[in-house]
Amino acid sequence: ILSGEVEDLRFSTADFIPFFPSLKGKDRDFRLQGKFDIRSTYMSFQDLSLTDNKGQFILKTNLNLLSGDSLLQAANSQYSRLYVSEGFLADVADCLPKTNISSYLTRLGSVNLYGQFQYDIQGRSFVKATLESGAGNVAANLSHQNKKLAGTIQTTGLRTAILAGKEKMPDDFDLMASLDMTLKDDGIKQGAVNCEFQKFAYNGYTYKNLNLDLKLKDNRWFSQVLLKDKNADFMLNASATMNKYVPSNISMTAFIHHLHLKNLHLTNHFSDDALSAKLNVKLKGLSLDSPSGTVEVNDFLLCHEDSF
Repeated sequence: ILSGEVEDLRFSTADFIPFFPSLKGKDRDFRLQGKFDIRSTYMSFQDLSLTDNKGQFILKTNLNLLSGDSLLQAANSQYSRLYVSEGFLADVADCLPKTNISSYLTRLGSVNLYGQFQYDIQGRSFVKATLESGAGNVAANLSHQNKKLAGTIQTTGLRTAILAGKEKMPDDFDLMASLDMTLKDDGIKQGAVNCEFQKFAYNGYTYKNLNLDLKLKDNRWFSQVLLKDKNADFMLNASATMNKYVPSNISMTAFIHHLHLKNLHLTNHFSDDALSAKLNVKLKGLSLDSPSGTVEVNDFLLCHEDSF
């Protein structure tokens, strides 16, 4: 239907002021180049690039799309890159209604997303991508075939407090997560997720050697959390029945070997104190906001300045 090459198409934000009045005074020039082939069920874009007036790439991609019956049948890209500077993101946020999305864009800083992906409607797909931003970096290597989802996700310096706009969130963490799941039409049939936190900063303290294991089988989650840190050493085992993603019949057992509350910045009441205990928790119902059940505390010990 339509094919050709765009050698040099230039436009500016001024062209869009009638549609987005907030762009007035935020002058930016752009240049579009690339080859395209558009047919009734197929679209191909090769060496497509969008640059700003400084010659910096905003978008660069080789992209192929196959459609049919009003559905996307297949898509693949050997390489794609999206880069948005901090100032450009702020301008985009100004054009959007004041919602959570616009506030996220303002806090995100610059964004550099690059990688490759493949998708087809038969259930075979993969993505290998890296996201670099002012709120940290995320690298994903995931594949999906025959309702099997597997791969790894790694974060470096991810600062969820910036994204959420809340102080009481993890300040900074490095994570390596691996997953292997079998999916069904309405969710997850069974699977396992392992998370290793090389670093987890919260409330001004950096935890190390934190591990989280999750397993799902027959609509029941099993999890284990292990933390071995000089100021925090505990193990937590938990299980719950999942009813349409809502947990119920929650059971937890925690073995707290020691928690130095002041060093963890959890209290300022004592100069030096350590806590140890064994907890058993059993909850029923479908809401964590209004739980019902029992909490049992054994071997509770609070040590303050070498006294008990």
